[in-house]
Amino acid sequence: MNINITRKGFYANVSLMYELIHQCKDREVFFLPIDPVTKKASRPIRWLMAQYIGMLKRHFEQYGFLDKNMNIYHSLATYQNRPMFSYSWLHKSQEQELWKEHYREYLEKLDLFLETDSTDIMQAKEDILQLKNVLDKFKIRYSQKFSLAGDTPILIKINDEIKLIEIEKAINYVNFADVLTLEKNNTICWRKITNFISHQDKLINVFHRQGGKIPIQCTADHSAFVLNENYDIIEKKGSELREGDFLVTINNTHNIIKDNTQEINFNFLYNNRKNNKGLKSEKILITNELMWCLGAYLGDGSLSDRQIQLGKSNFELVRRFGNFFGKQGYRFDYRKNYKTLLYVSISSKKWRDFFDYSCGHLAEHKHLPPYIWQVSKDKIYSFVQGYIDTDGQKTDEHFVSIKSKSKTIIMELCWLLKLIGISCRINKEVTKSHPNPKGQKIKGFTAYMISINREEMEQIYPKYFKVRNKFSPEAIDNCLPTNIFRKLLKQIKPKIIGGAKGKRPDGLIRTKDTLSHDFLAKYLDWIEKTNKNNTVEVADIIKRIKNVINSDIRITKITKITYDALFSPVYDISVEETERFYTGKYPLLFQNSGSKGFHVIIPFENMEHLGLEIYEAKKERLWVKFEEFLQTLPIKFADLRKHFDYVLLYKTINMKLKGIYALETLDTSISDVLRVCKMAYSWDVKSNRIALPLNNEQLLNFNLDMVEPINVLKAGVHKRGLMYQNEQYDLKTRQDGFNELLMELGIVK
Repeated sequence: MNINITRKGFYANVSLMYELIHQCKDREVFFLPIDPVTKKASRPIRWLMAQYIGMLKRHFEQYGFLDKNMNIYHSLATYQNRPMFSYSWLHKSQEQELWKEHYREYLEKLDLFLETDSTDIMQAKEDILQLKNVLDKFKIRYSQKFSLAGDTPILIKINDEIKLIEIEKAINYVNFADVLTLEKNNTICWRKITNFISHQDKLINVFHRQGGKIPIQCTADHSAFVLNENYDIIEKKGSELREGDFLVTINNTHNIIKDNTQEINFNFLYNNRKNNKGLKSEKILITNELMWCLGAYLGDGSLSDRQIQLGKSNFELVRRFGNFFGKQGYRFDYRKNYKTLLYVSISSKKWRDFFDYSCGHLAEHKHLPPYIWQVSKDKIYSFVQGYIDTDGQKTDEHFVSIKSKSKTIIMELCWLLKLIGISCRINKEVTKSHPNPKGQKIKGFTAYMISINREEMEQIYPKYFKVRNKFSPEAIDNCLPTNIFRKLLKQIKPKIIGGAKGKRPDGLIRTKDTLSHDFLAKYLDWIEKTNKNNTVEVADIIKRIKNVINSDIRITKITKITYDALFSPVYDISVEETERFYTGKYPLLFQNSGSKGFHVIIPFENMEHLGLEIYEAKKERLWVKFEEFLQTLPIKFADLRKHFDYVLLYKTINMKLKGIYALETLDTSISDVLRVCKMAYSWDVKSNRIALPLNNEQLLNFNLDMVEPINVLKAGVHKRGLMYQNEQYDLKTRQDGFNELLMELGIVK
């Protein structure tokens, strides 16, 4: 089992807390809440002070920092004699409004912040190395760190192991992992990840029939693949997508999932009654009944220190769960609760840990077993049966639906079903507050759902199977557009079957926009048998139809498109040969197209001798005509104070560095005296990695394993500091070097 560390456990490290405190002195501390589902920021908690560990811990406790998804930042500015604010939101809001009018009076210093926002992670690294060479040349003191975020899923394969990962983690798998893609012959396959890309951009939310209220997100320049009316798969930029377009999804007709796992060597920690402790290894045989039990646990099971529990009003299901363990010699007990529920408890450290490894615990954090991508279809069917038995609900006569707090479960199950050729759709809803069986009030929460057509249940769960009739809704991801068939009808003009009063087999073709794959396949077969108009154009249309019908292509229709106003992180990968890959909570085909980058902070001491004001309102007005202002440079060194404050100087340095040294990924957005940066050694809640200061060797050999929380603590943070470079030079040498940099950049002469 993998041994990880929780965010709360990470911040419990005393040496790490000291590193945070050293950065907080005389600075604003800034908490930014992040929505765990959308990954978007909400109202920040600003203007905190944290001069010692006790004060920072008090802020953590007061604002729920360790229990909620929050990132921590500090200001680039330092303040002298800054007042503290109340914890009361009423008083705090009034104090903040007053502070905004007077904060400039307290400004003391402002560090220079340089950041790469990368469209190519390797390019970002090259740019930061070149910037490092410039700062080293002029003997300027600086620190460097790496910061990141991202959560869009992709399916990858390493050797025979398949798993669904967040796309930002793909940097770890460049050149040795494969991703799911679509070949030119329209069959799905695996192709190698050859590169990793990230940048920031405004997102477009594309809603579609099979995704319900869960959109696929892309940028204006990011291309989705669409099936057009001529049955060509074409690229359309996000800005060009329209309601009614058919996005390309998966229908697996090949053996992407293979039965490579019959047993697992499982390691677990044991502690027997004689207090003997140790690591034990046992083989677990993956059977259909075990898979059913895992599905049942996923729906309504729970874990304690040494037990597995399952509670249901259906006593037969509970007994089936208990009997699986009883047949293997493990003790289990039944008990009734709340009159209608029967509980079974299995006492086994081995099985408790195995179920935790397989599916996790706590409803919102559960997931599918990692080995489910390598078992046979019948075992997958058994797993889904167990999940439906405990958490499924028959929503109507056409669908069987499953609802969960865990977005991960629904997302993984959707991908899994699509890969074994089962049509499904996903959605989400916000449930209202309601009482539990004990009468206690449960707060409302976001629930995720997956629905499976009952006509698809023949193999998965025969008792829910229903033969389709003419009134049954079609599964849109098992349908294809009919436009091209209407075009074909105009060419071949098929005869009426059975004389003047006979039936036309093309009646539905003429009235429906989409029809089922099976219907269209049979209709094409009839056309080929009866058609006598063998023109080149007819042959071309039939070939196009065959290429799609005999392929792994299916569709989902765009229902709505919305646009975000703010910039967000965007992540992409390059794929060998095809340059496209399936991605999203519901798998859709996209082409290779936030923020990930390297940060450099230059302490104020390097520039303090210049004697400028930190901020002047009249200098800010120059930003409107900033390009014109650049044309007036260079100026005499003695006139620096007349033309610049530090904010304007930093903005100018950014622009000049980017232009002169061709640093493509350097962010030149206008500097702000209130700007904050992610605190070094802090946990990023989007990526679950650490914003880590890097020494020269780490920068040259950078990989994401370095910033895994457990690896950061293993490497040690005690008195590690911000890894400042050029510490060997005295202050006078560093300040002279900064003057030379200003001349090199053409700012002064």
